[in-house]
Amino acid sequence: MFTMRLTQVTVAIVSLASLALPADAKAACNWSPTLTMTPAADSESHGFDFTWVVVPTAGDCASFTIDHYRVVLKEGSYPTGPNSGRVFAYGTSAAGTALPHRAEREFYARLFACDNADCSDVFGNVAGEGIDTDAADDAREIDTTDPESWAIVGLNANDGGIASTVVPTTANDPTSFFYPPGTTHAGTLALYVYRSASGYQHVVYARNGSSGWDDFNRSTWSVYMDEAFGSHTSDLDYDDVSHPYARPVDNGVDVVVRALAQNQGTSGYWHVDWTDSVHDIGDDFDLTCSSCCAGASSTECDFPTAEAASPPTAGVAVCADSSASCYELKDALHGRWMWDYIADPVPDMTSDSPSILFSGSPDGVTCSAVGGGQADIYQATWDPVGETWEVLMDGSCPDAIITDAHDPGIIPLPNGDFKAYVVDASHELVIHYYNGVTESWETGTSVVEIYFEGDSTVVDHDCIANVDAFVHVDGGPLEGMFFYLAPSDGAFEVGYCDQGSDYSGSAYSNIYFAELQN
Repeated sequence: MFTMRLTQVTVAIVSLASLALPADAKAACNWSPTLTMTPAADSESHGFDFTWVVVPTAGDCASFTIDHYRVVLKEGSYPTGPNSGRVFAYGTSAAGTALPHRAEREFYARLFACDNADCSDVFGNVAGEGIDTDAADDAREIDTTDPESWAIVGLNANDGGIASTVVPTTANDPTSFFYPPGTTHAGTLALYVYRSASGYQHVVYARNGSSGWDDFNRSTWSVYMDEAFGSHTSDLDYDDVSHPYARPVDNGVDVVVRALAQNQGTSGYWHVDWTDSVHDIGDDFDLTCSSCCAGASSTECDFPTAEAASPPTAGVAVCADSSASCYELKDALHGRWMWDYIADPVPDMTSDSPSILFSGSPDGVTCSAVGGGQADIYQATWDPVGETWEVLMDGSCPDAIITDAHDPGIIPLPNGDFKAYVVDASHELVIHYYNGVTESWETGTSVVEIYFEGDSTVVDHDCIANVDAFVHVDGGPLEGMFFYLAPSDGAFEVGYCDQGSDYSGSAYSNIYFAELQN
């Protein structure tokens, strides 16, 4: 078993009006690059390995000075110049790896030998510099990345429901993060899930027993499934809290854990609530009801509602009541934070603008349903001045980022990109990509394979829900995911799972952990 390492490649993109022609024209100098392109070793779903023959440095080529080689990748057609695509620079070596982080994508590659730092002069620009070509061109190649493959580490299919799971009791919708530098438990993983007890939902908290990467299916937890916050049945504004998504933030006073969660509320519409923890650990959200904090058997637990505090301690993050003031949303449900915590582990809510992706539905009247009946995925961006989440709109209606899908899971990528794992209408786990340069969602998608490492049993996608994908930066980066797994009869076979059913009585309805293999 090997673990994918998410290598960040420095990409230099320079605006190029024209290729400058150097004054030092050369005599006949021929270069045979013989570029080769193969899926990247240990990262076959993410990019490519390249080798090439360097420009000769003797004879007629002696006067050509190599500053660096670069490979440019583009989808659909070959790059036309040294900056007309995704650029990967390699110094003066004869090999390199390019990681565009797009699974199941066909890329066209072109190699350039640059005479200067910004590559405004490339080999072949002037008379006497010739690149040997065959039918396809000796400095060009085409290849396709592999599908993503994830392993439920160290487990066989028949191990499901035994203690070799993250949460071997009925739980759903995991959300996790590694505590950022400077916090009390820096480098340690925190995990939240929601569970049902005494007829209501509540969110529980766990913290790993050691810092760094681990086999989270068989971890030792220093804190395990302690109550964090939950429903308060006598307060209809907080009567059915579930599906948390949490992130360390700077709230303007301290670094705390801000948790968002879906809740039905007084109107009968699902909306997204939020609450901040008391300190940077995130195990205490200042619960205010009379009989809470007693663990899984507690009667009810409330969001704190001291809105007069500075900063306030709870409220509605994204409302939904089919009105214009709530973006004509009928429902706003579970989601994930969309923030580049690789570059900046803690968003400052007084100045930064993180986003969230969340499942939701339009009102069906002013804004007609977009998909075929289930939820769609919407995006909201934090306005630090107005201190509100602003839903992205298409005219007067919420803009469905991804239609007929739910359960978004988010991983940040280099250069401001993101990938989102969503469950679509056919229950397939599909990846969508956000391009940080164009600031838009791409049309190309890919499908994920998840299997039990112990016997290579592939899990039917109908068994999987509520994916929580994440990156561990220190010592990596490494990619992992928690998810809910619920086969209907204990057999991981095609046709035996249905996310819409309640498997609370099944020993297999647990949270599992998988690592990206390629």
